[in-house]
Amino acid sequence: MNKKPNKETINKLKNIKMIISDVDGVLTDGRIYLSEAREEMKVFYAKDAPRTAIAKRSGIKVIWLTARKSQATIKRAKELGVQLIFKQDLKERNIKLREFIKN
Repeated sequence: MNKKPNKETINKLKNIKMIISDVDGVLTDGRIYLSEAREEMKVFYAKDAPRTAIAKRSGIKVIWLTARKSQATIKRAKELGVQLIFKQDLKERNIKLREFIKN
């Protein structure tokens, strides 16, 4: 059932300038795998890639905010051209997210 959005919804969507999302459990299935070499692996939802590309092409800034520093997350963010912010970095610099994204 693909219902077309009404004009009010379309106008509201046009006002979106930025999407900020958590990573673990939102963009992944929430599980974290560790190899014998202690490398961390995560399962990202493949359909988020084209959706992210559409948002970016539409002029929407996409930011991932996460508490867990992970090479898997860093690599995926680079692949999709998404800005990645670690909560710990904000805390260490004593900067609120709202202040950080204004810059």
